[in-house]
Amino acid sequence: MNPSTPDLTAKSILFAWELGANLGHIKPMSALARALSLRGARATFAVRDLTNVRQIGKRGEFSILQAPVWPDHEHKGHNPVFASYADVLTGIGFADPNKLGAVVDAWEAVLDLVKPDIVVADHAPALQVALLGRPQPLVLVGTPFTMPPLNLDRLPPIRADQAPALPEARLLQSVKSVLALRGRQSPARLVDVLKADERLTFGLPELDPYRAYRQEPVLLPPEPLPAFVAPPLKPRLFVYAGAEVPHLEKIIQVLVTMDIDVVAYLRGDVGPLPHFLKHRGHEVFDTPPPLNEILPRVSHVLSQGGAFTCQAALAAGRPHLIMPLHNETELNLMNSGALGVARRMDPPKNEKEEKAMIKKIDAFLTDAQMMQNARQWAMTLQTRQQPDGLGAAVAAVERCLTRDQMRSSRLRSAAAAAQPS
Repeated sequence: MNPSTPDLTAKSILFAWELGANLGHIKPMSALARALSLRGARATFAVRDLTNVRQIGKRGEFSILQAPVWPDHEHKGHNPVFASYADVLTGIGFADPNKLGAVVDAWEAVLDLVKPDIVVADHAPALQVALLGRPQPLVLVGTPFTMPPLNLDRLPPIRADQAPALPEARLLQSVKSVLALRGRQSPARLVDVLKADERLTFGLPELDPYRAYRQEPVLLPPEPLPAFVAPPLKPRLFVYAGAEVPHLEKIIQVLVTMDIDVVAYLRGDVGPLPHFLKHRGHEVFDTPPPLNEILPRVSHVLSQGGAFTCQAALAAGRPHLIMPLHNETELNLMNSGALGVARRMDPPKNEKEEKAMIKKIDAFLTDAQMMQNARQWAMTLQTRQQPDGLGAAVAAVERCLTRDQMRSSRLRSAAAAAQPS
């Protein structure tokens, strides 16, 4: 170990993932865990989706637990299009102190079991409530969507044409109720509940839905982004999709009728589709391939529009056909589309729509202007200096663990914020 590198031997780190889906939440934390393990730290993961365990590391490399799961919740009148991050919280039941309290109880059991010296969390609002009043420092990481700026009195809007389903005061009252039962004080504002000792936002500024409000830097993701190389002349489409995509079987059947090469990773329980593609002569991965290696080999991308996939496609200079299934991917499509590098595709429901989809895919693959736009953006990103996210995250954890006073600064700021002015 380098003498100038802090020795983190025997330090216990809990990596926690509470909300969201797919690989974009777990892979950055796994890269950070490996880097900190080289410094002697001991990592334990509490993850929302155990099907992603194989993406964390080699078998036995880290201890892995199931993260607390939110009870089912449906808020009447909740608009499916989010006005702010407050709507994300409303949608999971954060305003119900019984449900919030149950998830906080579960997180406190995890904290008591693991006894971490520090917590690194991705998209984990109930865990943030559980940590209020506890001594462990919190390092929060995530994509721009899950990391709304907290420099204002309220959460910044995602869109200006509608109000959140519930006022922030209702969400804060739920926090106050939950903490009061534990003899703890609540911060005076919801934005203070969501603060951390260190915050690191991974992504590209061009795809940040809060770009107009963000003052903190947006860092390069811990996973390396691809470099631009000239695409193959014959269309070669990288397909990254999960079993949750409606009519995925029809999409794959349509693709094999077209004169294109397909490279695919199909996530989840997709039945015989990978074998079907392989038997038709296409390349299929059993585990997710590194996008910095695979995208330079293809000409175009078809995906659900996850944050890292959109970032990687932009960096690689590859046009992107996006099938958005939720709010964050809709925003990723909107921002990528505004750059002239992406289009929308809705899964087909019938034979008529299948024929229309063939025309849409063909138009996408032959769009010379979109290919030129993608190339220009890749060149722009390649020449731009952006801070390294992995190095910044390692440094943030080391700062928290090597402070003389280990009591969390977030705990102190929360107590101060609760005092009347």
